[in-house]
Amino acid sequence: MDRPAPSPALHAGAAGWLQPLRRQFASQRVLLALSAAPPALAIASSNGVTHSTPVARAALVGISAAILVIVTITTSVQARRRPDTRSALMSVSFLAMAIVLVARVVAMVPGPLWSPGISRVGEMATLPLGALVLAMSAAPELRQRRRVELVAQSGPALGLFMSVALILVFSAADSVRPIPRPGSDAALAVFAGGAFLLGVLARRAARTAVLTERRSDFVVASGAIASIFAFWGIANALRNTTLWWTAHVLELFGLAAMCIPAARDLRRQSSSRPLVGDLRASDIVADEESFLDGRVHHLMLQLGRKDDVTEDHTRRVATLAVKMGEHLGLDPAALRDLAAGGLLHDIGKLQTPDQILKKPAALTDAEYEIIKRHPAEGRRMLSSVGRFNERVLHLVESHHERLDGGGYPNGAPASSIYLEARILAVADVFDALTSQRPYRVAWPADRAFEVIERESGSAFDPRCVEALREVIGLHKYRRALPTPWRDRDGGKHSGKVA
Repeated sequence: MDRPAPSPALHAGAAGWLQPLRRQFASQRVLLALSAAPPALAIASSNGVTHSTPVARAALVGISAAILVIVTITTSVQARRRPDTRSALMSVSFLAMAIVLVARVVAMVPGPLWSPGISRVGEMATLPLGALVLAMSAAPELRQRRRVELVAQSGPALGLFMSVALILVFSAADSVRPIPRPGSDAALAVFAGGAFLLGVLARRAARTAVLTERRSDFVVASGAIASIFAFWGIANALRNTTLWWTAHVLELFGLAAMCIPAARDLRRQSSSRPLVGDLRASDIVADEESFLDGRVHHLMLQLGRKDDVTEDHTRRVATLAVKMGEHLGLDPAALRDLAAGGLLHDIGKLQTPDQILKKPAALTDAEYEIIKRHPAEGRRMLSSVGRFNERVLHLVESHHERLDGGGYPNGAPASSIYLEARILAVADVFDALTSQRPYRVAWPADRAFEVIERESGSAFDPRCVEALREVIGLHKYRRALPTPWRDRDGGKHSGKVA
């Protein structure tokens, strides 16, 4: 049994607007489904005929073009300051869409450059072109430094190339046919390809939104979904229909929702991940101030002021635990809770006297009993603070529980220990064994792993032990002689199965 059924009090202590949404957006699929409902309803109800002027239609597309031009300038400036692939690719993607949108506006306005053919081709190219560039960000080869520099330098070259190409196209505007025709097989084929690319972006954004719980990331996910429905309407709508207007309004919303949050992130010199989808759970541990509740950061500062050794330990444990969780396939919401619980699992030691917590020697039995209070103290502290759900509280309270009931503070049976707590227990003991402490030297990784493996199935979940082996790359390890050892943080180990 991976974990018991969720507690009825799962979010009883939660507050803030994001916590009620958390119950609804517990999975990427639910988030995507909820985001799809409004644009789907709008498209389905757009079956009328309307009369509008070319200037009015051009004005609507012009708003999208203006937004993309501003966003392109912002991201281009920031991309030069941030030598990473995601910034460079976002800049290139926004530039490509901005150029096509401007060409669409020019082609829609009556005058010497008026061209229904260029306007139609531009309609069908805008969203797929931007999505294609962003979808490329998943390629591992682009993470190399020389690739980053190449992508960053490609923006101006792409802009120049597209500008020259459009000048040539406009010089022969009369010969450009309005293809693919709305509702044709060719239009549906182009839609299928573009929808696939936009779907990739929507899935990335949904995963990031569930992992970070940032409002802006939820907006990006909604924008990607809206863009899919917008593209459906664009592929099928005639000019004088309500479907055309609905589709282009959704296109405006989708582009703004996807691009503006990314530009704001870059202006703030912070990471923007929803469109490129490379955020990992370990990243939110490394930058908990940006991605987790501010109370986590505040509590970590308090812990660091009391004992920097414990604070460093909790960060390493949290990072190792979420890597193990990713290896085991935990969903993003569970990984986020594992990150928060990992960072805060020793927060109860704020109540431990300094003479015990920082003692440079082995603890007496009485002192060890005091140390064993910290899981329950941690849960009590976080419960009083609020905004921490039951899974985080369970992780803090149960990270020293064992499957055989020999853990503390409650001696809980295996059936009541969440999988996340089992992961955290293994990561906690491994880091405690392999870290240098004032009262003992650090153990080699293979020796520490052997102690944990010997208790696999009795104290520790075998799946978690195997995940640890994979994450630390310890496929082969030497046999170490069992050495008696008492871990002040992780319990007692003698090299034998408990």
